Amino acid sequence: MLAAIEGEKDPRNLLVCFDLTYFMLATFMNPNSAFSKEQSKEVLEQLEESFFDEIACYFPINFKPPKNDAHKITPAQLQGLMAKCMLASPSMNKHIVPYLLEKLSATQNHTRVESLNLLGQVAQ
Repeated sequence: MLAAIEGEKDPRNLLVCFDLTYFMLATFMNPNSAFSKEQSKEVLEQLEESFFDEIACYFPINFKPPKNDAHKITPAQLQGLMAKCMLASPSMNKHIVPYLLEKLSATQNHTRVESLNLLGQVAQ
C-alpha cells in the first residue's frame, strides 16, 4: 500500500490513495481495534510513521487542475482527503503537530495558512 502512494502525481490516483490510507489508519490504528490490541507498540508506531511520511510529502497541496479538466478534481478535494488521513487516528498527532509547527516558518503564505488550518483541526 505504501509503495503505491510513493511518488504518485496523478490526482485521480491520489484520491484513491488518500481514501485507502484513511481507511487503513482509521481501522487499524484505532486504539480500540483488535489489530491495535494484538500488535506491539513498536509495530504500530512504525506503521503510523510510515503512513505519515508518505502523506506528509504532499503537504501542502499545490494542485492546479488543467483547463478543460474532464475529471473535475479540485485542490479542495485533495486537501480535504489528505487532512482526513492525517487526522484519522489520535495517535497520529505526535507526528502531525511538530511537522505543522515547523511548516509555520515557511516563506509561502499558502503553506502557513494550510498549516494553521490543519492545526486547528487537530485541536478540535
